[in-house]
Amino acid sequence: MTPADWRNYVYKLQPDVVFALSDTPFTAPPYSQKRVTKSIDRSAAWLADLLRPLDGHDSSPDSERLSQHSLNVFVNMAGGTSVPAREVFAHSLSETLFGPELQAVSPLKHLDDGVAGYSFDLAALRDTVPQPLAPHRRTPPASFLEQEVPAMIQDTKALAELSTPGSNIFQNSFPVPSRFSVPSVPPDVVPLLQASLKGLQARKPRLVTAARSPHEILKLIRDVGVDIFGAELAISAANVGVALDFVFPLPPTENEVVGGTEKKEVGHNLYDPVYVHQFGRLSDCLAGAAESHLSSPLIVCPCIACSPRSPASYVLHSNIDVESSVENGRSEKELYRPPHSRAYLHHLLRTHEMSAHTLLVAHNLAVLNIFLAGVRGVVDGSREEEGEGEDKIARFALEVNRFERAYDENMGIIASARKDWGDVDTARGKGRLAREREKQAFAEAEG
Repeated sequence: MTPADWRNYVYKLQPDVVFALSDTPFTAPPYSQKRVTKSIDRSAAWLADLLRPLDGHDSSPDSERLSQHSLNVFVNMAGGTSVPAREVFAHSLSETLFGPELQAVSPLKHLDDGVAGYSFDLAALRDTVPQPLAPHRRTPPASFLEQEVPAMIQDTKALAELSTPGSNIFQNSFPVPSRFSVPSVPPDVVPLLQASLKGLQARKPRLVTAARSPHEILKLIRDVGVDIFGAELAISAANVGVALDFVFPLPPTENEVVGGTEKKEVGHNLYDPVYVHQFGRLSDCLAGAAESHLSSPLIVCPCIACSPRSPASYVLHSNIDVESSVENGRSEKELYRPPHSRAYLHHLLRTHEMSAHTLLVAHNLAVLNIFLAGVRGVVDGSREEEGEGEDKIARFALEVNRFERAYDENMGIIASARKDWGDVDTARGKGRLAREREKQAFAEAEG
């Protein structure tokens, strides 16, 4: 897809939110100065192309209305793992435009004026973005990124020889790889995101995708001020059979982990045989709606796994159902049934039932929603209390520290669940018996 195609689709569909295309390198690092410069300039040029009004020669009946349509554009902050490169891209959004660049996006004075929010894809920073599966898609033509219309602000064919306007960061004596190479270990994303937001408006929403743990979500809220998070954590955990189990803030009566005591996991690996005979609910810190009569202080999890419901009336499919139904004694409101147990989900996972993933996804999304509701409650509660500024920040930081001391940030439960998922997934289909014999022989050889 070319930037021109994307622009046409956007203006015809008029979506509520649109993400501007960005040039993210997916080739093997390290990246040269030329490649990083291209990434920054292309991303800015493609954003400008999306923000410019429709061409004047468009004579369709809706052309005038579309040209006045205000797009809610989120821009992916370019720059990779280089703090200077991210600062340069942020500067390109806030700098004042002149000449043809100003005319192209008029009446905007800066690119940031047409941006509704800023987005960050942490998967790209950690080099965990899935590669295309089709072999013919792995090597796109050399001219793929140059298929841009003449009306765009910058000519990408000449970007290799251009430096970033208004900045001399790239003109230095440091070796290029040391400035822009991707480290061998996952980077600390907080300074990278802070660099991308330098000089930009704080009131605009900040969106992050692919956060790897609730701990990282809390850190990004505390240190970067992120407003919106993707639900990849909930989905990826459900894919490997993990039922999330954490809450924020910790209840005042809950004891924090001290000394050599092991921290709690953020979920349960339901592939583990230990859950064969565990008939309790999926979460220790959340209760089911049917258990609310027990005067439990726990928050109710509304998901279909913890709070399954029976409808207020029978579902009638035919006249026979009408004649055989008995409405006597039927309540006018929905009835909550006991939560599905960990043993039941363990059985579904081991027998490859798709309903297991449906229940887990619903539960994990509910846990994440309750978690973020708790974050908003702490922030809103701190606003209502006496004191301003640092007192409010300290209140939230205190709760974050309590959470970090109680739960394990390493997310080892995901790694162990992924291994168990792989073992169960391969224990079926053609060649299953041969694989089982090989596995047994290997176990015997290892003693």
